[in-house]
Amino acid sequence: VIQPFTLRLNDLSISYDGRIVHIDLHESGFGRPARQLEMQMKNFELYLDTSSVEIFFNDGEITFTSRFYDECSTMNMESTGLDYALFQFPTMQFEEA
Repeated sequence: VIQPFTLRLNDLSISYDGRIVHIDLHESGFGRPARQLEMQMKNFELYLDTSSVEIFFNDGEITFTSRFYDECSTMNMESTGLDYALFQFPTMQFEEA
């Protein structure tokens, strides 16, 4: 079970108080409101690209997906109360066959 934490990735913030997860997209959500969900969180994975954010809670039992347009060209990450691993995937380019 995950202990309370806060996580901020540029304009995206996620917090958990041990009972409620709060997700806020701020300005990059373009009017999409903050979301809250009551759960006992065991784990989560977060995927962020140039136009979307996806979060999988408790091995995918609960998911959150939204359009997300962060205008920052670098990733700034701040966290309290959370151990994490950060991976960057290479950009894929497709050509017409």
